[in-house]
Amino acid sequence: MTRVKELPSLACLHGLLDYCPETGELRWKPRDESQFEGDYKIRNCKIWNANHAEKLAGSVNNGYISVRFNNKSYQAHRIIWKMHNGSDLPFTDYEIDHIDGNRMNNKIDNLRLATRSENGWNITKAGANSASGIRGVSWDKRRSKWESKIHVGGHKKFLGYFNSVSEAEDAYIAARFKYHGEFVPKSVSETAAARSE
Repeated sequence: MTRVKELPSLACLHGLLDYCPETGELRWKPRDESQFEGDYKIRNCKIWNANHAEKLAGSVNNGYISVRFNNKSYQAHRIIWKMHNGSDLPFTDYEIDHIDGNRMNNKIDNLRLATRSENGWNITKAGANSASGIRGVSWDKRRSKWESKIHVGGHKKFLGYFNSVSEAEDAYIAARFKYHGEFVPKSVSETAAARSE
C-alpha cells in the first residue's frame, strides 16, 4: 500500500474553502482576525481577505489544480472528495479518477474511486514515440503490420497483427470495452459509435 499525503481535517477544509459541485470550483472563504498572529493581525486579515476571499483557490500543477495552505500543496480533487464524502484515502490502493479525463474538471459527478490500473485505463493519449499516434497500436517492422496490445491485470495481452491502423485500433477498442468496462474513456466510446454507423 502506498501512503498519500494526509489532508487536513474536514473541519479545517470546510473552515477555509467553499466548494461548488455544479462548477467543481474551490473558493477561499473570508478569514477573521483569529486566524492570524502577531501585532499586525488585523491589517494582515484585511489584506488577505481583499486579495483572496471568495476568489478561486489553487493553481495548475501538472494538469491538476493544487491548493496551497499551511505551507503544503494538496490536489484539489482530493480536497473535494473529502469535503463531499467526509473521508480521504490516506492508506489505500485507490485513487480519485476524473471520469472525462480532464484533470481540471472537479465536479463531484466527474470524480470516482479507481485503482491505479483503472485510473490508467482512462488515458487516451498514445505514448510520445507511437508510430500510429493511437494508444495500443504500434508498427511491427519485422512483419510489416500493425500490432495491437492491451494491458490486462498488469500484463500486456496481444490482440493481433493487422494490415491497417484502423483495423488494429478497432481490435484495441473492442478489447477496451471487454476488459476495462466503465473505465473506457468517453472519447473511445464516441470513436466506436462513429465507426459502427
